[in-house]
Amino acid sequence: MNKYNFETEIIKILKLNIQNDKEKTLNEFLEFLKEKGTPIIESINDDPDNSLVIIFYFAEEPTDNVLIISSILPVLTNENIEEHLLHRISDTNLWYGTYKVRNDLKFAYHLFPNDSLLIECTERSQNRRVDKFNKNKLTLNRPGMSKVNISYVNMPNSCGNLWLKERNNIPKGTITKHEFESSYFSKPRVVNVYKPFGYSNDSSPYVFITLTDGHDYINVLRSEHVLNNLIADKKIPPILAIFIDTIDNRREDLYCNDLFCSSVANEMIPWLRNKYNLSDDPQKAIIGGVSLGGLTAIYMGLKHSNVLETYFANQVRFGISL
Repeated sequence: MNKYNFETEIIKILKLNIQNDKEKTLNEFLEFLKEKGTPIIESINDDPDNSLVIIFYFAEEPTDNVLIISSILPVLTNENIEEHLLHRISDTNLWYGTYKVRNDLKFAYHLFPNDSLLIECTERSQNRRVDKFNKNKLTLNRPGMSKVNISYVNMPNSCGNLWLKERNNIPKGTITKHEFESSYFSKPRVVNVYKPFGYSNDSSPYVFITLTDGHDYINVLRSEHVLNNLIADKKIPPILAIFIDTIDNRREDLYCNDLFCSSVANEMIPWLRNKYNLSDDPQKAIIGGVSLGGLTAIYMGLKHSNVLETYFANQVRFGISL
């Protein structure tokens, strides 16, 4: 991803029309965004692999800045904060950012008007805004927590949500719920285990993947459908998946918490090996997660490489937690 410093045609036209009739132009453009949706994606001449993505924000209150955090941008630091700020058009309430993005990507983004611009801002998530014109939204509705909507984009050549859709004509695995009690914590943890179709205790031990935010992976990201589809299409071998719920103490658990990591590596995985035919080869044990879960995946993979040597981290983010 590269941020473009020059203006696209749509921005040039907007600025020109605003000079001639600001109120009419803004009203018409607002209706245009409501109908068409955002962001606006423009092709680039002589560059079939990338497109320009224009993200807009209509401020409904006096606004001094709009911060954007996204997987297409580098991790927010003091040195690159300018890259994370939308531009204001003249003295209007319309803000925009233009980005060069690969056509085969999917990405999410969050908007934060009137941000403090402090890198380590623990209250940033309370000021998160969804792109109300973007028709693609992912909803996280964790029990006991506030509902969070996330705007996302499927670029023109991305595969859409192919793997998320349930198919009726393929073999399907099953999910079993357990409660795991750890000496590290006073309260049991909910752990759901996915077994692939045809699972056998007598076969060779299975490769397995362990994922934090288990509730989100099962109920929002539809991991059961994803695994069924990938296994049926022979994209991956039959594997087991372990979904760990981290709802009540998520931020505490997933900020590189040694107690949590030790509980998973030293107690939970051995406990599950007594119940399931899991490989004891760390090269066949995967740890993964989203956002803070991605950070924990890296940390746990490094700290407990004798148990979970291979790790997968998705959307690692600092300064903002989903």
